[in-house]
Amino acid sequence: MFVGPKFPLERTGKNTGFDSYREDEIAKAVKFNLKNIILTHPGERIWDDSFGVGIERMLFEPIDSSVLDKYKNIILGQIESYAPYIEIEILNLYEVGDSDKSIKIEIQFSINRTDITDTLEIEINGDLI
Repeated sequence: MFVGPKFPLERTGKNTGFDSYREDEIAKAVKFNLKNIILTHPGERIWDDSFGVGIERMLFEPIDSSVLDKYKNIILGQIESYAPYIEIEILNLYEVGDSDKSIKIEIQFSINRTDITDTLEIEINGDLI
């Protein structure tokens, strides 16, 4: 079963198409989609300027519980809009590190109409911006 193209796009040796995710790699494809939702800045996609969380902006705000809650709600809203096939079980968002600003996001999710559950972890460091 074809799920979608793998990124980065690479030509397969067998045919003229691109490599694609197999059914047993659905969680990998969903993690890729979640990561894109979280890391894309609103307005970055030309055809849909509402897409994306732009989580790096959080590094420029004083991080407290209200900012964490604000970004949790943004993440949940984006997933609901752009990946409704994902059910978020747990979403943790917190600042890590003492000297530099870093944010860690942990998302435990399940995929609707499957028995698949998995976890995605993303750490964003202020040095990478």
